[in-house]
Amino acid sequence: LTSFCIEIGQTVSRNWHGYERTEVQFATDPPNAGNPLSGVKIGVERAAALDKLADNFWGLATGGSLVDAVAFQLAVWEIVHESADALNNSLPGNLNVSQTQGTFFVDILSPAGNLLTAIDKANDWLRDLPTLESNGGYSVIAITNPDRQDQLVQIPEPPAQSVAVPEPAASLVWGVLAMAGITGYAWSRSS
Repeated sequence: LTSFCIEIGQTVSRNWHGYERTEVQFATDPPNAGNPLSGVKIGVERAAALDKLADNFWGLATGGSLVDAVAFQLAVWEIVHESADALNNSLPGNLNVSQTQGTFFVDILSPAGNLLTAIDKANDWLRDLPTLESNGGYSVIAITNPDRQDQLVQIPEPPAQSVAVPEPAASLVWGVLAMAGITGYAWSRSS
């Protein structure tokens, strides 16, 4: 299971903890006196941006490159935590992982090396986000715990639901089978 942190105020623990599956839009920041977004839900717009980010860059972020993984994590935190617009559950007009500005920023005045490369890559992805398409087939969910770091996870979309056969048609099928002398049936379900 590969996941990325949603919150910035809680930690991950080595101990076993129970988590609940939560729609991303309903995941919240934990109560924290220094956090202006404490208890604020991610909301529909931010959840959609996280899903689009995952649709387009999850493979890179989980492909073994530390720079890509850090860039993805920074982009997630920027989407979730940037700007007072989050209080209205809307995206800020300018998503940018800056070194000194905004509600979420990297607190290093002159990042260099891999960190600078990751910041630049996160900003490229965030800049391109409005023009990118959602790719379907996968969706993101949050796994949440009130006392531990909530996580973002990408999972395959469930298969389309079966279409119910109207009752008269089902009765006709059973009638034809009965006339043919077929009285039993087998049913299997995979999950």
